[in-house]
Parts: sequence; C-alpha cells; structure tokens
Amino acid sequence: MIGYSPMIHDRRTARLALAVLYGLASLVSLGMGLAPLLGFRCEACSGGLLALAMPWIGAAFYGALAAVALRAPQAAALALLPGFYVFVHGDLVTEMLLDRRCCWGCLTVAALALAASAVPLLRAPREGVGIALAAILGIAAGVLSSFDRADELVTRTLWPARMLEAAPAWVSRDEMNRCGHDAPIRILLFEKDCKT
Repeated sequence: MIGYSPMIHDRRTARLALAVLYGLASLVSLGMGLAPLLGFRCEACSGGLLALAMPWIGAAFYGALAAVALRAPQAAALALLPGFYVFVHGDLVTEMLLDRRCCWGCLTVAALALAASAVPLLRAPREGVGIALAAILGIAAGVLSSFDRADELVTRTLWPARMLEAAPAWVSRDEMNRCGHDAPIRILLFEKDCKT
C-alpha cells in the first residue's frame, strides 16, 4: 500500500479514540444536566448551585475536547488538560466514596475521562508520571477538602432560596417562612441528611 504508515494509523486511531471517549463523557454529562430538569434527582449529588452546574460544565468541557481531538489532534490542550481533569475527578470520586454516596453518572464520566487520559500514554508512557501525580493530589484533595462545603458556600452566596428548598421534608415550610418579629436574620437548625 503506497503511503501507509503505522505511526499515522496509530495517530488516527488515538485521535478517534480520544474523540469518542470525550464525546461520550460530554453526552453522559449532558444527560446528568438534563436529569433534574426532567424530574430525576440523584440522591448522591448535593443539589446546590455548583452541583447543578457541574454536569453542564462537563458537557461543554468534554464536548470541546472531543472537537479539538478531531480538528486539531496536536493541540497543547490535549496534552495539558488530562492532568487537570484527572485531579478534579480524583477529588470528587474520593469525596463521594468517603461520604458513602454513589452517583453512577459521575463515576461513568470519571471512568471515561480516566480512559481518555490513558490514550496518549500509549505513545508517550513517561507522561504517566504527571497523570499519576494528578490522581494522587486529587485523592488527597478529596480527603482534605469538601466539595459539599464549597457547593453550599456558592449556593448560599448566589442562590440563597435554594438553601431553603434543600431543607428536609420534615421541616415545616410554614414555620420556615413565618417569623414573629422583624429581625433581619432568621436561624433554622437541622441536620443535613437527617430523616427523622
């Protein structure tokens, strides 16, 4: 065959594999973003503003990476961003496991992202050190920091009414809305995830 090069074929295969993996991650993220709009609720996800935005951010991010993998396979973003998203997914999955929660959508996107980060390692195995370090740091961040706290801070700051919606069902909505005096601050105490 004239002009056939195994290296070119391997690059095409890697480019296609990256595009498919990023495209699937984008579609799963999009499905997770649409789920709350269709009335489905993931009990594992906290439901704050940041948690509601993450699937949309993931859909756009992985969709853009899929397009870059197809159109500009030599782009620096394809070499630099795997460390970033491996860190982020390492953090979020570690925290999910420590909290004994399981979101199959989040785990699927994380698995697809991890698989995509492994594709370039087939050609440049030395890059695995950076990916491994990103995973270790992500796991450490998941142990030491809390996405739920950041999510609640963003929600409290940008969407305070959502905090009242997140109160457990056993908290009386009439009692939450009623106040017998003109104080500018009202304090309601309840334990998160408490069922009684």
